[in-house]
Amino acid sequence: MKVDANISVSHMDQNWTRYMVMADTDTLRKPVEFQEDNEVQVTIPTNKPLQKNFELVSPVEKGIQCTPWVLNTPVWTVHNSLVATGVTHYEGGWPRDIDMHDEELTARYRRKQEKSEAYLNQMKGLGKSMEHAILQNSACDIYQNYFEDIEQHELIEQFTSKTVHVYKDYLDARRSCSYITWSEEGLHFCSVHCNIGELKNTCTDSYIWDVEHPNTPLQTLVPPFQARCMEYNFKDGCQLAGGLFSGQVAIWDIRVGQEPVEMTLREASHSDVVTKVLWTGTKTSNEFLSGANDGRILWWDMRNLNEPYDFLNLAPKDTGTDVDPSKCFGVCAVEFEQTMPNKYTVGTENGIIYSCSRKYKTPADKIQAQTRAHTGPVYSVERNPLFIKNYISVGDWQTKIWTEDCRDNPIVWTKEYAVQLTCGIWSPTRCSLVFICRMDGVMDAWDVIHRLDGPVLRIKLSDVPLLSVRVHRSGKLIANGTEAGVIYLTEISDNLTFSSANDKPALSGMLEREMRRQRLLEAKIKEMKLREKELERERIRRQMRMEKENSIEDEEQDLIYSAQHQFWIKIHGRKSLKHTLKGLRMRDKGVNLLKPTNKPTIFKRGDVKKEEKE
Repeated sequence: MKVDANISVSHMDQNWTRYMVMADTDTLRKPVEFQEDNEVQVTIPTNKPLQKNFELVSPVEKGIQCTPWVLNTPVWTVHNSLVATGVTHYEGGWPRDIDMHDEELTARYRRKQEKSEAYLNQMKGLGKSMEHAILQNSACDIYQNYFEDIEQHELIEQFTSKTVHVYKDYLDARRSCSYITWSEEGLHFCSVHCNIGELKNTCTDSYIWDVEHPNTPLQTLVPPFQARCMEYNFKDGCQLAGGLFSGQVAIWDIRVGQEPVEMTLREASHSDVVTKVLWTGTKTSNEFLSGANDGRILWWDMRNLNEPYDFLNLAPKDTGTDVDPSKCFGVCAVEFEQTMPNKYTVGTENGIIYSCSRKYKTPADKIQAQTRAHTGPVYSVERNPLFIKNYISVGDWQTKIWTEDCRDNPIVWTKEYAVQLTCGIWSPTRCSLVFICRMDGVMDAWDVIHRLDGPVLRIKLSDVPLLSVRVHRSGKLIANGTEAGVIYLTEISDNLTFSSANDKPALSGMLEREMRRQRLLEAKIKEMKLREKELERERIRRQMRMEKENSIEDEEQDLIYSAQHQFWIKIHGRKSLKHTLKGLRMRDKGVNLLKPTNKPTIFKRGDVKKEEKE
């Protein structure tokens, strides 16, 4: 290969496209031949002593990792707390030798500066800029609002969420987080952990967490038995009431310590696990109720925990105090609205929702209505914070919205999930938002105004079931407890937190419309049932009429048959009498009818008539 030597170097430097390569045609497209020269680089002589230790073994396969091992370990870094501070500047810029509190000294320094030329030049420049600004303001009105008649539309913002913190049980034993309750004072919440499979010889600790410190709990509560649920006193943020596996109810005061300060007596408490504890809306805030799996609801006064002052047995036919415990239905969820102190709603383990009232004294009158809501246990019953006549129920594979004006059927319900649901709750700040937890570790956010065919937001939190959910009173933070004992704190976007001006009338109109539709359907169904009953009665009357007509025809036919029978009896009787007389006459004449040679005597018709006359 040759290069044209006529091309100068400067030419090549100026434009590289002018390079010319020349080669012989016989060398083109020839295969490349590689040549290897054997050269000894190093010689290692054999070691005779080591050669004696050499042994032949079977082939061995062994994998070797050439790259270094890298371990992916998530680490929660230390949270940096940010503090917002501000400075208010009243007066400054004075020289060191001038005391700003001395009025005479400051006035003398001010007069001195005003007489200087620099001050005059600076004021002239500021005057020109100020004059220009004043002329601009006079030329156009800077406070004029343009496009006031155009309707403003809200910006379309996507529904988002993020996991803020993760709180874990520090014990090695696996315990489920069965209940979560938020404190009314500050960003604190209490988590209740229990192991349902092991009722004895297990840890009973429950924790109070600070939102900003997920690594260690703020305080540990140690009940004598495993706790199933706890609830903050909404008037005193230092008091908690908790239901235990022994059927008792304990009272904590976090200012005193981690042990309960009071407990109910064992013989006066429930006979099964306490599943729900709620403080009632009284002036003294000393009363609360408890529900358990034994099918009883007890009302307690914190000033006297020796015995409950009221009770209710959830049985199909409550006859009083002597009720068979096996006939009572276990309590799974209890809802009590403070604005309605006499009404409460109970969800049981057989899928029935009881609407109860405390106005009446007898247990039979306290249960006002029963509704078959789900095919399995009712895990949650929660009233809407704005429309208290409407409440949701969560169970089996559906979530349903009910109203007290139409108790037989729900007015709104979700589609049937492929997995079972575990709990649900309304948002305290957005009246149309419902949070639903599932067995596959997913939490769905349903906005009944936005859409009813599916959730507006779906959050995958864990691979294990979510057993509890509570929303902070601000509506921004959501705490979810899992079966593994882990608590996820989720923060949702602002468009899911606050309600707009049109949300309340839209939800009210939708609930009213659905209730009216359900009433029309119930009236239509009732009319169809009445029509079916009337048709059934008409069919029965027709059948009876036909049977009566058939019976009359049968009677007439029987009379005809009996008359025919009597007729033929008389006819056959005359014939037999005639044959008998004939035989007697022939016997008297000595005629032997048995001889074949003798011919029988033939009587004429006239003779027969004469015989009949005789």
